[in-house]
Amino acid sequence: MCGLDFQTELNYIQVEIVVLNLFVYVYVHIAAAKPAAAAAPAKPKPEPLPEVEIGLKEINVAITDSEGKVKASGRWPLLIDEAERVPVFIRHRDFNNLNAIDPNDMQPEKIRLGLLGAMRYNKPFTMNLGESGSLDIIVDRFNEVLPGLLDMVLDKSILQEENFRKLIKDSDGTEYTQIWGLGDQFIVVFVSSNPAPTEETKGRLLVFRVQ
Repeated sequence: MCGLDFQTELNYIQVEIVVLNLFVYVYVHIAAAKPAAAAAPAKPKPEPLPEVEIGLKEINVAITDSEGKVKASGRWPLLIDEAERVPVFIRHRDFNNLNAIDPNDMQPEKIRLGLLGAMRYNKPFTMNLGESGSLDIIVDRFNEVLPGLLDMVLDKSILQEENFRKLIKDSDGTEYTQIWGLGDQFIVVFVSSNPAPTEETKGRLLVFRVQ
């Protein structure tokens, strides 16, 4: 602004300030007028299904799903047995059985091989939750094997080839690298002695209450 007197320069500066404030005002009000992005609707929590009462002699029926109730529900079974007879029954069967209370059983490699072996050899994979009525006690342990693993097990997406192959390591050799089909004998069974599992747990599993 060479050649202009002080008053003229001051007037120019004042005009520039007014214009700048106007731009700021317009920008702020236009931004405020924009509708907020619609939040993604929360995924509804699954509702618990009606419980199934079974006798001690029907434990194998529930685990093998010979009546088709588990398959029809789209969920894995949770066997509630306050007398803790189911774990004894399982120990004497050719199942891949893990105990959530046993630190050795909750090692990532033990979980990985237990689940992978059950799928590979088409047999039940059982998880004893002990006195806990919540799946929360195992979610972190499963995630140490593979992020989101427990969710993949519960929604059965682990049965998809691109998912169960994520469990396979190069060090496993050819035992698990061969392509195989998952048969009807593969099933994931949860066991608990807690008579009152959490609503979230009941919402994700089909409850069998052993009488």
